[in-house]
Amino acid sequence: MPCVTASMTVSKFQLLVRCGWLQQQRVAAQCCGYSYHHITLDNKWNFSGKRRWNGVESESGCRRWIRSCNTWGRSSRFGDKSDDGRCKGSNVLRTQTRQLEGFVLKPYLDFKHWKTDIDYHKQNIIDRNVIADVEAATQTYDSYLNQKQKIERFRHERNILNKKIGQEKDKTTESFKQLIEQSKQYKESVHQEEKLLGELETAMLSFGWDIPNSTHPDVPRSTNEEDATILKWVGEKKEFPFKPMSHVDMIELHNFANFKTGAMVTGSRFYFLHNKAALLELALVNYAMDFMSKRGYEPVIVPDLVKTSIAEACGFRPRDDSSQTYLLNEKHASGPDAMCLSGTAEVPLAGMWMNHTFLSEDDLPKKYVAFGKAFRCEAGGTGSVTRGLYRVHQFTKVELFSLCKGDLDVSNEIHASILQDEIDFFTSLGLHFKVLDMPTGDLGAPAYRKFDIEAWMPGRGSCGEISSASNCTDYQSRRLNIRYKDANEKTNMFVHTLNGTACAVPRMIVAIMETYQREDGDFDVPQVLLPFMAGSHK
Repeated sequence: MPCVTASMTVSKFQLLVRCGWLQQQRVAAQCCGYSYHHITLDNKWNFSGKRRWNGVESESGCRRWIRSCNTWGRSSRFGDKSDDGRCKGSNVLRTQTRQLEGFVLKPYLDFKHWKTDIDYHKQNIIDRNVIADVEAATQTYDSYLNQKQKIERFRHERNILNKKIGQEKDKTTESFKQLIEQSKQYKESVHQEEKLLGELETAMLSFGWDIPNSTHPDVPRSTNEEDATILKWVGEKKEFPFKPMSHVDMIELHNFANFKTGAMVTGSRFYFLHNKAALLELALVNYAMDFMSKRGYEPVIVPDLVKTSIAEACGFRPRDDSSQTYLLNEKHASGPDAMCLSGTAEVPLAGMWMNHTFLSEDDLPKKYVAFGKAFRCEAGGTGSVTRGLYRVHQFTKVELFSLCKGDLDVSNEIHASILQDEIDFFTSLGLHFKVLDMPTGDLGAPAYRKFDIEAWMPGRGSCGEISSASNCTDYQSRRLNIRYKDANEKTNMFVHTLNGTACAVPRMIVAIMETYQREDGDFDVPQVLLPFMAGSHK
């Protein structure tokens, strides 16, 4: 929530109060300003400077708000801190407004839709287990609209006044001087109200940014991923006449990879692939690109560095405390050009069409299969199930991505098509796996619905996730401003975006090595990959 300084006028402060911002205890925030005073609010809309806000310690409230409203292109702190721990510099609202005005991407959030069914979105936020406040978002939206109307009235009144000034024949009279003075006052009032409008817009978008996508009615309502619905099992579980090894043991026996040198050169959970495993990675990439391109996906090789603003618009939080994103040092890129290492090719593929309007719905859908590297700094827990190649910080990934008409029937159909393409791909590799409809608690903010695929890994003794497929509807397109001209509506509509994992290479290597292992610790290569394997390692 926005912070308010004692330097703000009473009328502005009361307008902020009427937005409902200061009524939420969770957003009690540390004020940033020259006076370093904190504002408290009683039940009669009075205010005074104090060090506590609605009974909550201001500094901890500020940290909590910054975490929950870590939005587009804003850093996770609004400036340096003075010796007493308070932020120094200009007012937080003004800082946010400047960054919004200078930012390359402005989200077009659907406040009208949220207002039509607030109760649904409240429950959806609970089901998703996220921190968001749809009431605050819609209240600030209403205040923003009221403020726009107020400014228009001021401008209208000033135009009438200027017309009177133009009709005055004698420019020396006292009445003429009064009209000139009134015009100046109107101009200054409009200027001040426009500043407040910018502050309201920033807060409105901050609240709205946190609200997750709507949820498909068939998605299980649960915050426990164990409550995922198993849609089907595919393939047969392979039986062995010997005790199957884990891929880690196989790697140590045959020098398929080296984690010690990876840790020495880069850090933990980095690795060198050697010999047959190195060629298997290349074969998997080439086969996945070939397989999916034959299914109508356009092959693309994407940049592995992206602007953080693009990642944020896609639903990732590069600057959040729990983020999995590697950020570039500000020495190399900062401000609107700040960059990070991409966690998935979905991000550059979506960014490829930002601020674009397709001239006809006949230009859609677009289907891409992309090769890229994925980087994730928080790779998950420890233990035997995450050893070796299962959880790593850098890996090769082939991603599916689609843009289509903003119609749920259309995007749901494409979602099912992406899932079937993934199923056919993994079936061709002879894997045994299950298809899951993931519950609300496992959906990222952008996803309307998400299917996961988990393959049986004999050495691991359990299934491990190898793929997912998500329908993000218009969540990303509203933040990236991707539209199309609708033939029926005769207006510009937001596209729907969808993504799926064709091949996350390390997990696929684990599944193939353990499924096709031999008693000596070596493994056979699936028949469909042999034409793509180089050298004698077939």
